[in-house]
Amino acid sequence: SRIDTLGNALDSLTLVNGDCASNIGNAYIASQFQQVARVIKSRDTLEAKRDVFYVSTGGFDTHSDNGPRLTELLGELDGALECFVEELRSQDIWNNVTIVQASEF
Repeated sequence: SRIDTLGNALDSLTLVNGDCASNIGNAYIASQFQQVARVIKSRDTLEAKRDVFYVSTGGFDTHSDNGPRLTELLGELDGALECFVEELRSQDIWNNVTIVQASEF
């Protein structure tokens, strides 16, 4: 089945930048990007031509703590994206990737 193929592909996969996500303050968003990078790296095995991925994070409803908290949150997102971009560049796929960011805040 397709799920078994995905599981087998991800089990045998190693990312070039290793566990970059563990060095990010918000490991939750970084680990989501890392999993997307793993699936992208498996694209040949999965016979993927075009995929769409969705990651999310919260905590931006800061109200009175806008300055320091927002700086921290954006720094974590920046670090997660940096790991993701570095990995996709090493896979030589970065020029074929589009990132769209949206927020209600």
